[in-house]
Amino acid sequence: MNRRHVLKLLGAGSCGAATLLAGRSLYRYSASQASRGGTGEPKNPFGLFDVDSRELNKAGDGLGFRPRVEPLIDRLMRLYALAEQRRAPLVFTTCCSGRMLRADSVPEVLFVPLDAAQRQWEGQIRERRLFYLEKNANYHMFEYNGNAARLVQALNVGEWIIFGNGFDMCIDSDVRGLLAAGQKVCLLSDVYARSARGYFVPTARGRFETATPENEARLISEFRQLGVRTATLEEFLASVS
Repeated sequence: MNRRHVLKLLGAGSCGAATLLAGRSLYRYSASQASRGGTGEPKNPFGLFDVDSRELNKAGDGLGFRPRVEPLIDRLMRLYALAEQRRAPLVFTTCCSGRMLRADSVPEVLFVPLDAAQRQWEGQIRERRLFYLEKNANYHMFEYNGNAARLVQALNVGEWIIFGNGFDMCIDSDVRGLLAAGQKVCLLSDVYARSARGYFVPTARGRFETATPENEARLISEFRQLGVRTATLEEFLASVS
């Protein structure tokens, strides 16, 4: 992939997308972080999982950003640049209300369809680094995409670094989906946008409204109890430098 294609995929403009992080990775992970889907050390020490930050651009030939993540674009660009430099796998989804990709929208992106019976994509995993999980109108993506768990297990990473859009709903669901698929997960605590307010989720502790500090604290506490670690962007970048 040449530099021109990289910048189109990143959605480069005034955000400094061409500035890649320097240095070689000595990303440290313990033996317990080895992928549970394979044997021995993982093929990749980490992979990036972007929940709903991206969508097809208006021209239909590259990737843009969802409006809700505009305050996070600089941080997102640093993560995408890191993935390109380290050749780390990057999996992403698009919000149900966004401009979703089609199978042939962006040639450099491997489209992973909803239907578990469609398995032709598996033969292209080794040739690709960017992976798009198709989504339908339901935000429980791992429940409705029959290939989602198969993809993350096949990529065999030591830990998935998750971030993006819709913390109280889509990120919550995908964190739990990754865990159910036997994956190690790290949430970037300063690289996500909350869900919209006005939705209520029932829990054992009562009903919580989304996009409130109370619900955010509840979810982070639950994630940690489930074994999810949290880190800021700078903490994560320091660990891979």
